[in-house]
Amino acid sequence: MQCLTTTECTDWLDAHGMGGFSPKTGPEDPIDGELLFAAPKEARTQANLARALVNWLGELDVLLLWITDWPFYKPDEMAIALGLRKAHGEDRLVIEAPGQVFSLHEQDELIGWVHLLMSYGWDGHLYPFPFCGALFQTSHEDILWAFTSGVERLRTCREIVDSYQLEVHRESRRC
Repeated sequence: MQCLTTTECTDWLDAHGMGGFSPKTGPEDPIDGELLFAAPKEARTQANLARALVNWLGELDVLLLWITDWPFYKPDEMAIALGLRKAHGEDRLVIEAPGQVFSLHEQDELIGWVHLLMSYGWDGHLYPFPFCGALFQTSHEDILWAFTSGVERLRTCREIVDSYQLEVHRESRRC
């Protein structure tokens, strides 16, 4: 795992063909559908959903996890996050280097991070490369927001959400 500053996150998105994507504006084309749904409350369900959603992204070489907000900052939560980052030689605070790039062989660690984001109520945006038509983000509002290109990907995401009996707040399609 490599950590990036905000500027480096923007540069990473540009370099990987996702220059139109931003945590502030959301994704642009080629997004055809979105699914906004409740995050699970139970820890085991959060872990299982994290695993399912990371797998739903498809095969990836690298992925940028850009943490943009941690409104319920608690020192014990930050200690865990900083400890995980320190294991990769990173000494900067999350506010100084909010991006984390995971390689293919770090997928299990990525799943753990997504679980932590849901548990802690942190905002995190996941940008996989190569982009295979699927993105998602976690939110401090106890929701997750998935974006897809193609009806089949949206259907698969909806099946994952339904399998955990999570409330769907919004589902929209442009195709």
